[in-house]
Amino acid sequence: MLIKLAAKSLMQRRVSALLTVMMIAVSVFVLLSVEMIRYQAKDSFGKTVSGVDLLVGARTGQLNLLLHSVFQIGYATNNISWQSYQTIAKHSKVAWTIPISMGDSHRGYRVMGTTQDMFNFFSYGEEKSLNFAQGDAFNTLYDAVIGADAARKLNYKVGDKIVLSHGIAKTSFSQHNDKPFTISGILDATGTPMDKNVFVSLQAIEAIHINWQQGVKLPPSISSSEDVLIPDSVTAVMVGLKSKFATFDVQRLINQFPQEPLTAILPAATLMTLWQILGNVEQILLLISILVLTYLLCSSQSSNFFWILIAVSFLIGFLLIIPIGGADMPVVISMLNSYSGWAAAGIGFTLENTALIITGALVGSSGAILSYIMCKGMNRSFFNVILGGFGATEQSTSTRNKEQRPVKSGNAEDAAFLMKNASSVIIVPGYGMAVAQAQHALREMVDTLKKNDIKVTYAIHPVAGRMPGHMNVLLAEAKVPYDIVLEMDELNDDFPHTDVSLIIGANDTVNPAAQTDPSSPIAGMPVLEVWKAKSCIVLKRSMATGYAGVQNPLFYKENTDILFGDAKDSMADVLQYLD
Repeated sequence: MLIKLAAKSLMQRRVSALLTVMMIAVSVFVLLSVEMIRYQAKDSFGKTVSGVDLLVGARTGQLNLLLHSVFQIGYATNNISWQSYQTIAKHSKVAWTIPISMGDSHRGYRVMGTTQDMFNFFSYGEEKSLNFAQGDAFNTLYDAVIGADAARKLNYKVGDKIVLSHGIAKTSFSQHNDKPFTISGILDATGTPMDKNVFVSLQAIEAIHINWQQGVKLPPSISSSEDVLIPDSVTAVMVGLKSKFATFDVQRLINQFPQEPLTAILPAATLMTLWQILGNVEQILLLISILVLTYLLCSSQSSNFFWILIAVSFLIGFLLIIPIGGADMPVVISMLNSYSGWAAAGIGFTLENTALIITGALVGSSGAILSYIMCKGMNRSFFNVILGGFGATEQSTSTRNKEQRPVKSGNAEDAAFLMKNASSVIIVPGYGMAVAQAQHALREMVDTLKKNDIKVTYAIHPVAGRMPGHMNVLLAEAKVPYDIVLEMDELNDDFPHTDVSLIIGANDTVNPAAQTDPSSPIAGMPVLEVWKAKSCIVLKRSMATGYAGVQNPLFYKENTDILFGDAKDSMADVLQYLD
């Protein structure tokens, strides 16, 4: 009866209902289109400097350094002295450097003074190097290499003569007419700002500025022989390191450089900061629009403002949640649960319903507390998760590319042998144990180990599974004693003195990249240091990534053996060899 009544009511309002459906469809289409454009823009930005470990410039803001040296947006506040550049280049942990000098242009396209190392070491995207569509790199003093976009729009080919302009304005009255350049090569398209650059050597930059002072050409007084073409300074330096582990050490060394104030940034991390700032501005503008529409709705009582408010509310909800992914999704789910509680409490106040107020407040507060616990376990702030868009930024190449190194695949007999001859075993359960429902088989195996006087403890990460306490509940269901189930902080220092660490379905919570790879999406997250045990046994179904979508270097360590298969079946097989 109720359904028939609703259907008849809908038919009576079919025009307004159809308009509402069309409005929602158009809104969704626009949202998806905007998201696609935003994703493509972020993807293009993220792939611009994929192979650069550090970007070094004079002391300035991190975003300013990234924008003016990589994306040619804005200006440098100062330069780096040539002596400081050479000191950095000669450091034992530095593999290569690419100095760049900016300040000139050609018909609106910026000129970048650099060295041959730009074409040897610079990479973009999936570790792609710069390739030539025509010609070759500059070989003589007045050779120039031009990007694909600039060559196409200016209709240039190899062998054409060009004249550089002083300054970066599109129209310049200070031309270097006395020293024309010859195009020696045209680069393949990269989809990055490199397509809009003109590349010349650092010596050429010095040569065209001989007898120039503060943008004004002086009467000839100095010979332009190449023995005086050593640069005094450069705008910035791209640095590649021999080991990713040295990133923070070298960055600290440069930031504390004694000769002059310098800034060293991680391009990927700084780009993430840029997207976070833009995302926060977007959310603030949407919030302001909702407040304005709410005021107009209340003052005019217009149904049009009501529907616009619904559409904008849908927009802000969609844009707030859609960029978040990976390991942050459980936090978002619990916060959505919290939002529903606060909404129910608000309705309770409107209807003067005490029961609805109490239950809504309980649901809202419990969801907020749960989210706070998970954020603390990941060493992240709540606002960084909700507004930062954890999953919105492209992962670094080191975590995005799948490892091709071989892994040590073990079997149940080997695992049983290692544990039977150990004096201490730490077990780290994860979501894989929950999926396989292996907690009962695991308890039987632990009982057998304890009968052999082997010390066994469980290490629980705060965000193991899909929510705090997930693993504790499963182990309690299997009647595991509480006194051997310990939190991460209580047990992490014991791994170096442990014979075997047994990881069952855990991935991100035992990933050493959180400590060693500063560009990893989980960098800084506290993890269980299982790799410090003498031997690691990992139970996994496959080599798939964890919830954060990043590769785990633990699986490729020398002391790690992987037992592939269902965790419950694997535990049963190991138990047979222990008996």
